[in-house]
Amino acid sequence: MGELKTDISKNIFGNTAKKYITKGYSVIPDKYMSKMPAIKGWSKYSYELPTMEEINSWSHNIPENGIALLLGEASGIICLDVDSTDLRILDVILPVLPPSPVEKKGAKGFSRFFRYSGEQTEVFKHNGEVVFEVLSNNKKTTLPPSIHPNGETYTWTDKALLEVDKNDLPLLPPFLVAHLQDKIRNLFPETETVSRGKTFNGRNNDLSALCGELIRDGVPMDEAVSKLIEKDKEHEIPLFSDANEFGHTEPYTNALVFYANHLNTANSKHYRKSEEYEIPITASAVTQTQAKEVLKGKSQRQGSPKRLNRGSLLANFVNKYH
Repeated sequence: MGELKTDISKNIFGNTAKKYITKGYSVIPDKYMSKMPAIKGWSKYSYELPTMEEINSWSHNIPENGIALLLGEASGIICLDVDSTDLRILDVILPVLPPSPVEKKGAKGFSRFFRYSGEQTEVFKHNGEVVFEVLSNNKKTTLPPSIHPNGETYTWTDKALLEVDKNDLPLLPPFLVAHLQDKIRNLFPETETVSRGKTFNGRNNDLSALCGELIRDGVPMDEAVSKLIEKDKEHEIPLFSDANEFGHTEPYTNALVFYANHLNTANSKHYRKSEEYEIPITASAVTQTQAKEVLKGKSQRQGSPKRLNRGSLLANFVNKYH
C-alpha cells in the first residue's frame, strides 16, 4: 500500500512563510480553511519573530494550512479591519478612512495595513455588530492566498504586502478612531461602544459589571483591583492570567489595565455629556474620610468636568506600586 501524498498546494504557510520572515514580518500557520491559529501560544510572536527552525517545523508537521501575520511590535504593522455591511455606516466612514497601498479583501469587508507606532487594539461596535477594528499586539490577520472558511480565497486589492517596504507604509492618523466614533454616535445615537481593546462577553461580562460597581461605589482602586482578581478566579480560564488577552500573565498588572480602561470609558461618556467625572480613589492617597468628601464633592461640584484635575489622586498609587 503506497504512502499517502500531501497536497503541496494546501501548504500555503510552507510556500510563503520564509518570504515574510526575510522581510521582517512575523507569521504563523492558520488551520486550513480557517481563521484559527494552528499552533498554541501564538500571541508571543507579536513580540518576537519565529525562528527558521520553527518555520520549517510548522511547514512539515502542519502540511495543510493558511498563513497569518502577527500584528504589532514584531512585524511593525497594524491593520484597520472594516467588517460592517451596513450601507448607512459605510457612507459615513469610507470617505474618512485613510488609504493604504496594501489592502486585503475578505469575505465581506477589507483590511488596510499601516506602519506600527505603538497603537493598541481597538474595537468599535454598532448595535452589537463590529464596524471596524484596529488590530495590533496580540492580534493576527489571515493573509492571501489563504482560503476563507466559506471557500473563497483571500486576495490583495492592489499591491501585496511583500511588494511594499514596511517603512513606506503610512501611519494611521492620530485620533482617527475617536473621530469615527463621534461621527457615528452623532448620526446614530443608539450606537453601542465597546471599551478599547476588549469585547466583553462571558467571563468578561461578569468582571465588567463588577468593575462598574466598584468605580461607582468609590471603592479604593487598590481594593477594587484585588476584588476583580478574586472574582476572576471563579472562571475556568481567568482573564487576568490569559496571555492571549494581555500578552503576559501577571494578574495585578492586567487587572489594573482592565480597571483603568473601564474608568476611562466611563469618564469619556461623562465628558461628552458634560457630567462630573468618576473620581479614582486610592487607599494610599487618601483616608476613608477624604474619600467620602471627594465623592460627595463629585455630585456637588459645578462647571465643566474638562477642568478637573485628578493627578494628585493617582500619584501615590503610581509611586507605591511602581
